[in-house]
Amino acid sequence: MRIFKYLKELLGLPGNPDEEISGVAQTLNQDPAAPFTIAQQSEPRPTAEATPQGVLAYRKPAQVKDEFQAHPRRALVVTTVVSESRSVKAFLTDLETVVGEKGAFYEYGRFSEPAGDWLIVHAITSQGNTDASLVVSKAHQEFGSFHAQMFVGVAGSLKSDIPIGSVVVGDYVYNGHSAKVEDTETLVRPHSLVPARELLTASQGIIYLNEWIHLIRAPAGMTLPNQAHYPCNFPPLAAIKGIVSGEEVLAGGKSHRFAFLRSHFNDCGAVEMEGWGAMNAAHYENTPAIVVRGISDMCAGKDHASDNLHTYCGCSRRRVRIQHPLISEQGWQDGRTDSKW
Repeated sequence: MRIFKYLKELLGLPGNPDEEISGVAQTLNQDPAAPFTIAQQSEPRPTAEATPQGVLAYRKPAQVKDEFQAHPRRALVVTTVVSESRSVKAFLTDLETVVGEKGAFYEYGRFSEPAGDWLIVHAITSQGNTDASLVVSKAHQEFGSFHAQMFVGVAGSLKSDIPIGSVVVGDYVYNGHSAKVEDTETLVRPHSLVPARELLTASQGIIYLNEWIHLIRAPAGMTLPNQAHYPCNFPPLAAIKGIVSGEEVLAGGKSHRFAFLRSHFNDCGAVEMEGWGAMNAAHYENTPAIVVRGISDMCAGKDHASDNLHTYCGCSRRRVRIQHPLISEQGWQDGRTDSKW
């Protein structure tokens, strides 16, 4: 039903309000003509409103932009895999769906911590650096400036001592396809972007103090596997390493591409597909940004069953537990930073 409503709003289709709204109204036990909110919200905010024709309409970024920009703490969180997105959702309250121009999909919610609440725009991108860059740029265009940006998700490990379940915070994020290809060799021209100094420093402190270990939380709508089924020891490892970002799914530990990355990007602990694009877009928007990745595979022996388990492990126990303390401790408690990249 929720997908149907979203498609109707996106496509501007007419419909019978009795047929379309009655099921929603019965589920929520509300008057179908009244705005509704998600249950268990501390400060209810409408997720959709009934139009005069009786069709539910999601709010647009233009309708939330003023309240968003007036808030002293604003962050953009970007994900791509469903389990990553649900892991972010598990930490947010007052959630609503916001539909942007040309059907862009956002979740808009609140992250609460002792120093003060943050308003979060959660954007979901398709795989690849190009799409990630476009999604980040569009979010800035539709919502305005952010005090912090984080791309969070799973990745493959490039190091034997960074096992499945570990977390890698990128101190450099490389474009893995920046090179000159000649007849007999490929000459690497590594272009890298660095995270905001405050975010990286906060990461170092959080890892040193193990302040992220206690934030174990299952992705929204899911349960955590038994610890005996996890593919690594507890507590998991967290490391600050380079991250190389490309346009390929690396599924072979003996492949030419794996050897190439190990040789030319030897400081990297993880390989993924969106971090460079997200960081590059944030760089042009002058938004402090960082990439945090949970290791879901060792770039070899990938299969559907193990991928499902390892992805949930990487999402729920690792990556998000660093992500949200970073928002709390990165130093923008009183407004936008003046630091430069």
